[in-house]
Amino acid sequence: MLLCACTLNLSAQGSYRVERGMQTPLSHVFVPLSHEEPVLDLAETEMPEPGGLMPGLTAYQNARRDARNRQRSNNRVAPTPQEQLLPSIQKGFEGLSGSGTPNDNHVAVNNEGMVMSVLNTNIRVFNDTGKLLKTWGLASFARNPNLNPEGTLPMLDRPFDPRVLFDQEANRWIVVFMNGTLHSNSATIVGFSTSSDPLQPWNVYRLSGNPVNDTTWSDYPIVALGSGDLFITLNQLKNNKGWQDGFVQSIIWQVNKSDGFEGKTLNKNLWHGLKFQNKSIWSICPAQGGIRLYPDMYLLSVRPADTLNDTLFIHKISGTQASGNAAYSLQVIKADKTYGYPPSALQPQGYKLACNDARVLHAIQTGKRIHYAQNTIHPNSLQPCIYHGILYDPAGSPEAKAEYITSDSLDFAYPAIAAAGEAADDPSVLITFQHSSAQTFPGTSVVYCNRYREYSNILRIRQGKSIINYSFLPKDQQRWGDYEGIQKKYNETNTWYLVGSYGNGGMNAWISRLSLTDPLRTALEIKEFRLFPNPADDAVKLELSIEKSGVYRAALVNMKGQEQSLEERFTLDAGTHLLKLNTSGLSSGVYHLKVYEEGSGNTAGTYKMLVR
Repeated sequence: MLLCACTLNLSAQGSYRVERGMQTPLSHVFVPLSHEEPVLDLAETEMPEPGGLMPGLTAYQNARRDARNRQRSNNRVAPTPQEQLLPSIQKGFEGLSGSGTPNDNHVAVNNEGMVMSVLNTNIRVFNDTGKLLKTWGLASFARNPNLNPEGTLPMLDRPFDPRVLFDQEANRWIVVFMNGTLHSNSATIVGFSTSSDPLQPWNVYRLSGNPVNDTTWSDYPIVALGSGDLFITLNQLKNNKGWQDGFVQSIIWQVNKSDGFEGKTLNKNLWHGLKFQNKSIWSICPAQGGIRLYPDMYLLSVRPADTLNDTLFIHKISGTQASGNAAYSLQVIKADKTYGYPPSALQPQGYKLACNDARVLHAIQTGKRIHYAQNTIHPNSLQPCIYHGILYDPAGSPEAKAEYITSDSLDFAYPAIAAAGEAADDPSVLITFQHSSAQTFPGTSVVYCNRYREYSNILRIRQGKSIINYSFLPKDQQRWGDYEGIQKKYNETNTWYLVGSYGNGGMNAWISRLSLTDPLRTALEIKEFRLFPNPADDAVKLELSIEKSGVYRAALVNMKGQEQSLEERFTLDAGTHLLKLNTSGLSSGVYHLKVYEEGSGNTAGTYKMLVR
């Protein structure tokens, strides 16, 4: 049922449409414990090789990279040496091989340590020791057992692109995946668990894969949770076309998640026709809260097929679906570093791995910051690497800063991010991704970025055992991923789970449980500032969070109101910083330390300090 449809113009440059109050009835209830099935279900066939612009662009980027490699020396530069920051592996176990190409790994963990691993085309549930408890196929999950033969979900001959989430507030699970590559059979399948135990019954729904009633089908879901809603973003593609040459538009489903958990008729909004300068925005990534869920949802896009760009689209949906007045807005800014369409990654024996494009693959929100990650070409080495962006102050004056996660000896692709702090506004993160090189079999790695944007050494989680070589794909167009997954165990400090891929003829999945060593990570929940030691002797360290990049100075004001400027002058990005200030020569007593922006005189903070 459609309650409202309207078109709104944001400005001369942006527009969208929204269909409010759309409804989907419950299809059926699936009970994993009563379902018998072998480990593997339907095998997925590889997507038809896309035509159009992208193969030529891939060849162009590969040729640039090959030429650059011939000019480079054989020096090997280690990743940023931050030995005091150390992700470590607690445990690892096989997630089993997939029956699709690529794996399309995703993972979630509940408070009891049960792990759900989804990949093409199966779902697996493990306990915390890595013991396999249950497996079932995506097609069986979506089939209505009460109707013959397929019920409301006909022609589930090609399920693909599964995602799984654990809702830390509802203590429930959500699974999303796709079926069909024509407008006539395309569907988005959504399952909501009825308890925290994923082996108990699930409420299953079918959303149309052609919701705007044209000749497009839905592809590549990215999912995230808000405090009231499930967000699913999709790319609409033309019939008989692929994701590179058939793109028409991106859409956003805003789904009332409590309806799904309770097995009610599913209420949802559809946001579509999302354009900038009259051109559809390609691939949109929602940003889920890293520690807690937020009432408003930010979603990020870039220009994924450009050879070089710095544009960042910031979409925002304010208000829940149930409120009836959810609103969409769009801002467009430029990041401080460029991204670009990546070349292929290298493998031994002359094989290469496709890195798709530079779309935003994962995003999380930590307080007033949004971390996002994408594949990119490094502007100097021309290697495929990870683009780690941080969006500061998205609700006010947004500013995007980025770093390249790269290594001279390895190619990287397909990142996923998890919050690494214990407090909702701690901006530290863990980032997992795939690695490979002409000398290194494909595997999975992870890196830690602390609150000061310092990166740990790169930890190789799983080493590959062979190249990835599918006989039905060309030697230079092998597939090694579309996405991976990582999640913090929400009720336990210092524990994360990730799933990645490694080469073993084809692609195998590997699940790891991680911990993290960083003396400052758990020293204190991050606030607007922290001053230590206090009382101070010869020096004091000040941790502060600022919203605006600029040049800052510090001054001391004694109890008589007399101000003394310190010699230190700091050029700071928006974000969290640790400053060291010289207090030697100061008389004993109480001071107020003031940090202010040079030029404007705007105060970033005032802190009470005692000098002994």
